[in-house]
Amino acid sequence: MSFHSSLSNYQINYYHAKNSKNNQVPHEICPPRQFSEFKFLTLCLIFLLTLAARPSSAQEQGHECGLDIPTQLVQELIEKLPLIEELIANMKAEGSAQLSMAPVVPVRFTVISGPSGGGGLSQAQVNFGINALNQAFAPAGISFEQCGDINEIWDDRIKTSEEVDHFITSFAYATGTIEVYVKPSIPSAYAPIPEQSYQSGNPNWPVGFFEHTNFVKLNGSGDVTASTFIHETGHHFGLLHTHWMSSTVYQDPPAATANDFPYPVLDQNNQIIPTWWGRELVIRQFDGTKDHKPVNFNRAGDLIGDTPADCANIPSFFPGCPLSAQNLGCDFNNTLTYVDYNGDAINPPPAGLTLGRNFMSYWRGNCRTQFTPLQHDRARFYFETVRQPIYTQDRCGTFTDKVELEGTANGLHNVTLRVRHAGSAQKCNVTSGRLGDFSGLIHQDNLNTNSYQNGKRSALNFPNDPLKVHYDHTRCEWVRGVNVGDLVFINRHILGIQPLANGYRMIAADANRSKTITTFDVVEFRKLILNIYPDFLPNQEQPFQYIPEFVPLNAGAPFNVNPFGVLAGAYLEQSWPYAIPIAGQRGFDGIKIGDVNFSWLGSPDCPSEGIEPGGGGSDGGASLAVPTSGLAQNDIVALTIKIQNAQQLSGFQFGLKIPFAQFEVMDVITNTLPNFTKADNFGLNLSNQDVLTTLWFDQSGGSQSLPSASPIFKIIVKAKQPIPNLQSLISLDSETIPAMFLQSGGSATISPVALSMEVGPAVGNRSVEGAPNSSNSGELRCDPNPMQNSLRVAFTNTGVEVEGILSLTDLKGASVYQQTVLLQSGENILSMDALEKIPAGVYMVSLKVNDTIISSKVLKN
Repeated sequence: MSFHSSLSNYQINYYHAKNSKNNQVPHEICPPRQFSEFKFLTLCLIFLLTLAARPSSAQEQGHECGLDIPTQLVQELIEKLPLIEELIANMKAEGSAQLSMAPVVPVRFTVISGPSGGGGLSQAQVNFGINALNQAFAPAGISFEQCGDINEIWDDRIKTSEEVDHFITSFAYATGTIEVYVKPSIPSAYAPIPEQSYQSGNPNWPVGFFEHTNFVKLNGSGDVTASTFIHETGHHFGLLHTHWMSSTVYQDPPAATANDFPYPVLDQNNQIIPTWWGRELVIRQFDGTKDHKPVNFNRAGDLIGDTPADCANIPSFFPGCPLSAQNLGCDFNNTLTYVDYNGDAINPPPAGLTLGRNFMSYWRGNCRTQFTPLQHDRARFYFETVRQPIYTQDRCGTFTDKVELEGTANGLHNVTLRVRHAGSAQKCNVTSGRLGDFSGLIHQDNLNTNSYQNGKRSALNFPNDPLKVHYDHTRCEWVRGVNVGDLVFINRHILGIQPLANGYRMIAADANRSKTITTFDVVEFRKLILNIYPDFLPNQEQPFQYIPEFVPLNAGAPFNVNPFGVLAGAYLEQSWPYAIPIAGQRGFDGIKIGDVNFSWLGSPDCPSEGIEPGGGGSDGGASLAVPTSGLAQNDIVALTIKIQNAQQLSGFQFGLKIPFAQFEVMDVITNTLPNFTKADNFGLNLSNQDVLTTLWFDQSGGSQSLPSASPIFKIIVKAKQPIPNLQSLISLDSETIPAMFLQSGGSATISPVALSMEVGPAVGNRSVEGAPNSSNSGELRCDPNPMQNSLRVAFTNTGVEVEGILSLTDLKGASVYQQTVLLQSGENILSMDALEKIPAGVYMVSLKVNDTIISSKVLKN
C-alpha cells in the first residue's frame, strides 16, 4: 500500500553562515518551487543535496520546498543496509585484492563561463581535484580519471540562469561518467544519490531536471579543489550527511508520531511512513537508563554506525550548533550546546568516533578530511551495484573535435551536438566552447547526431524536446551575411552563367531544403532580406546547417559538383545515422544559410558574441538627401527616390524609415528597372510599420545603366498630421536592411552612393483616384497563439472593400487550409475553424490582398 504525505506548503527557514576568513561551510538548501502544481518525486532533503562553499558574510534565507515523497524511499534505504554488509563481507572474504580490483571511474568536467568573465576552470585545478578524490576513496578501492578534455559552455545566460538545473543535461551530459558541472550560482553545490529522482510521468517536470543521477554540480572552480568536490562525490556513491534528519523543527520532547522521532514512524501495515527521517542519538549501545534506549544509527541519521551523531548550522533544526563552534584548529568550544533527545551532548562524541572532520558533515571545509570505514563500504556497495556497470571509461575522448565555419579554422561556439545510438539509451550531449572545441564520448560505432546552434535570444525553443532544445534566434542572426549579392550569385548559378564555387555554397543557397537550387530559393531569401519573413525562414530550423566534416572530405570533387547527390543528401538531415569516422574527422562544419558569397564572417551586423544584438548594421556607404519641406495634414504627395550619380547596377537593397504615426504609405510606383514590381521587390507590410524595404537585382544576370538623377521608384504617402520638416522624419534605415549597391557581376559594392528624395504631386496615382488600395495596416494578429482547434485572425483594411485569400501553410510550404475572404474597410476578424486534425507544429498564416502577402507565424499545440 502506498502512502504520501505532502509538505508542499511547509516553510523552512535556513540560516547560511559563511565566513571568508575561516572557510566555514554553510548548510545545503532545496531549490525554490517553480510551479504550484509541480510535484517533486524525490525526497527533497536527500536528492537536492546542495552544499554552498562560497565565502561571504552570514545571512539568513528562507526557502520553500514542495514535495511528494516517494512511498518506499526511506524504507528502501534502510532495507539496503544488510545488503551492503553482505556484499562487502563477501568481497573481503575473497581477499583484499577483490576490494582493490575496480575499474577506473571516468570524470567529465564542463565549466559554464561566458563573455562577462568568471567561471573558468584550469587543468591544474582538475588534476588537483582528481588526486584528492583518489586519496579520499582509495580505501574503498575506487579510483578516478579525467574523461576527455574540459568542456566549456561559453554563454552568460546559462552561467547566470537560476533555471539551468532544469535543462543543463540537454547541453552537456554523457552516459557512463560522473558529469561535473562547474557553475557559479545559488543554490550551490549538490549531487543526487543513486536512487532515481526523475519523475518521468509528470508533464510539469522540466526536461533534464534530475533526469540523470550521475552528476555533480559545483559552485565555481574553487569547489573542485576544496573538500566540497569529495563531499558531493560521496553523495554520488550513496553517502548521506552525518547530521541527516527530518525537515522538522526541533521539538523536545518529540511526539511519538513526529517526523523527527528517534525511531521509524510506522503506518498500520508496519511500513515506515516515508516522510519520517529520525534524529540520530549519541549512544552506540543499548542503555537502559535512557529515555530512548535502543541504538538508532541504522534507522536514523546517515544510517552508518561509525559516524557520530552530528548537527548543522540550522538553528531551528539544531539549536546550539553554530559553525563558529569549530575553531581554526578544528576543535570545538563551549558554544556547541546541541544535545539529542536523550539529553546527551554530541561533543565529545563516543570513543572511536570523530566529530567535525567527516567529508559528509557541514563543518569547516578545511577540517573535513576523512571518511570512515563503513562509509567506504557504503560507497563501494553503490559503486558495484549501481554506478560501475554504466561507466565507460574506455570511450572517453572518442567524440572530440571542433565545430568550425565551413572551409575555415574559425571555431563556432554554442553549438550543441547530441549523440544517440540506435536501440540504446546511452547518449552524449556536448556544446562547443568559445573556440569551437568539444569533448565527449561515443558509446557505439554507429551513431546519429542532432546539431543546434544556440541563438541570441533569452527564450528556449522546444524546451520539452531534449533533441531540439536551444535558444531562439534573432532576425539579425538570420540575416547576417545574407543580402542582395547572394541573390545575384544564386541567380547567376541558376542561369548557368557562374556556378557557385563549392558544395558549401550550394547548401547555403537551398532556402527551402528541396536539395535543389531554383528561383523558389531566391524568392524565400528575398522575403527574408525584405523583412517579410521577420526572423526565420519557413523551411529552416536555424540560421546554420551543420554537417559532419568527414562528408566533404571523403566525397572530394563530387561534393563540390552536387552536394545533394552525395549520400543522397541524407547527411543534411538531423539524426542521420552513420558509422564513426576515422580519427581526426569527428568535427562539424557550419554553413550559414543564405550566405553564398561567404560574407558572414566579415559582416559588421549582429556580432558573434553577446546575447541580443545592439544597434543597427552598416549603412553600406549610402546617403539620402531629404528636403526640409513640410506637409499639411491630409496632403497626398509622391516621394521620388533618385540615384544622383550615374551607375551600372546589377542589384541593390536599402530601407526607408517612414514613421507610421505621421505617414500613410498608399502606394509604390516603379517604372525604371526591369522586373522591379511592388509585389516582388518591396516590403510594405512589415512587423515594423515604420519601415519600407526594397531590393532589386537584374534577373538576366547582367546589369542596368542608370544615368545621373535617375528615378528608381515613387512612394505615394498621405500626411496623417502636419509635417513641418520631412528631413527630420524620413531617412535610410540600416538596422532593418543595410543599404547595398552592387556593380556589374554582383561581386563588388559601390560606395558611396548618393540618393535623393524629391517631393511632388501624386496626380494620376490610382490610390489617389479612389481605386482599390493595396496598402493595408500590414499586420495579422492571431489569437490564440498557440492555437488548438481554431484560430481568429484580426486584420485592418485601410482601403476600400476587397477580396483576399487567407491560407495556412506548414514550414515546408504545403497548404493545409485556404479560403477566400471579403475584407471590409476597417477592422476584420477572420475565422479559421476545424483545425483539430492538423498536426502540432509551426505554421504560417498568410493573407493575400491584391499583390501583397502579409504573413504571421503561429504554433499549433
